[in-house]
Amino acid sequence: MRKRVLVADDQGVNRKLTMRRLEQLGFEVDVVENGLQVIEAVNRTPYDLVFMDCHMPHMDGFRAAQWIRQREGTQRHTPIVAFTASAGESDRQRCLSAGMDDFVSKPIEEAELLRVVARWLGPAEAGAPYIDRQELIEIFLADAPTHINALRDAIRALVAAAKIFDQLETEFRNFTSS
Repeated sequence: MRKRVLVADDQGVNRKLTMRRLEQLGFEVDVVENGLQVIEAVNRTPYDLVFMDCHMPHMDGFRAAQWIRQREGTQRHTPIVAFTASAGESDRQRCLSAGMDDFVSKPIEEAELLRVVARWLGPAEAGAPYIDRQELIEIFLADAPTHINALRDAIRALVAAAKIFDQLETEFRNFTSS
């Protein structure tokens, strides 16, 4: 079963880029653009991870994170990762005080996204989508004849080049000894 991630950001480009990156990693992703929509989404769906912009209209990410923590109580703890363009230590502390678990600066880099996913959902979730061992074997075997033929051709070319080199070496020795 795929893990579910909520991305909350009032900037459409940030939402789309983050959503696409997470979908490529195999996640089920929902996107919202303000804190009120975060509350609606969390009421409908249990998420495995939430990426939360701190500064959104109608309700900011700080208040939305506090609401999630109050709602969860001790029953559950959904990791909330702050998205913000403000990268100072006071901003980080404000995020943690609001109940967020981690902090990344926007725009988020691919490596940073993978780090956060691995930290909160486990390293396996941050890698490439799972491919079955049998599927890997079938892929290898399907391409094997092509690679074997290319290797055979390369060996033939190498043998031919070695013969030419031997002939040139013999001619050179004959030339220099006379």
